[in-house]
Amino acid sequence: YYSRAHSGVAYNPDTLTGEGINRLALARQQQDSQTNLTLARLRAETAIKQDSFDAQQHFLLARVLRQQDKLDQAIVEYRKAIRLDPFNQPDYYNDLAQILLVSDPQAALQVASSGLNAYPDQVLSNRMADPDIFRQVSTLLTTRALVLLKVGDQAKAVEDLRRAYVLNQKNLQAKQLLEQISSH
Repeated sequence: YYSRAHSGVAYNPDTLTGEGINRLALARQQQDSQTNLTLARLRAETAIKQDSFDAQQHFLLARVLRQQDKLDQAIVEYRKAIRLDPFNQPDYYNDLAQILLVSDPQAALQVASSGLNAYPDQVLSNRMADPDIFRQVSTLLTTRALVLLKVGDQAKAVEDLRRAYVLNQKNLQAKQLLEQISSH
């Protein structure tokens, strides 16, 4: 039994995803970008083969595809991640909304709003131990504000930017946008 159990190499899909995240981070830092993107994609695809129901694997693949400018494929993977686990990370919604902002602002608005609906104040107050959630929701609010500005709803955009800044006072993009709007 021992020899059979050790006759192949099996990775935990979470380990593969972790390795893929590390490779993606290296690629984003311009460290052998093409090789690291290829390896990150391979890790994500292998993890998906082992566990296709884990949203994290699809999220990693989506980010790699986005980095490779394969936006249509990235959109598919972001949507899979959201469908599999709509309450895992606001970043799923944020990344997808940012891609859609360029080509389909109404779809971007719908995605950002759906993400924000998943994180009402009650949810945020229950997740006080996770300070990153406030940064992520703040960023998603800022993205929705950008969409709202693009579709001409400045009043709602200002509301989102104010809330984004309250949630995360390190959100300089929200602060700068508020300053730009108020100076006009």
